[in-house]
Amino acid sequence: MRSALGGLFVGYTGIPVFTPPCSEASCKQRSTPFIEVTYCFPGWFVSRVWSLNFRISAIGGPELNLRMPRMVNWSTPLWKASVVGDISTIQRLFASGKASPLDVNVYGQTALHVSA
Repeated sequence: MRSALGGLFVGYTGIPVFTPPCSEASCKQRSTPFIEVTYCFPGWFVSRVWSLNFRISAIGGPELNLRMPRMVNWSTPLWKASVVGDISTIQRLFASGKASPLDVNVYGQTALHVSA
């Protein structure tokens, strides 16, 4: 289904409209509430993964982003290390610039998605 329609992700930390105002020092450290919707277009539509992201935060207001992250083949060292949880190899790939935390597969998933 994902290859035909694409992928949709909805994430949030607190809901900006329903989050009570903060008046104590302890709650000022909590993360800023936001709602984020990300849609990855299907591969048949475009030859790259495009991520359309809409985000609303209580402080920053609405934000719309279009990203075209680098799409990386499953046979690369990044994906192999992610599947088995080889953190030291992943760190070495990031440090050398051979991979990025923003690299995605054909489904728009990052190495973190795969390793989780």
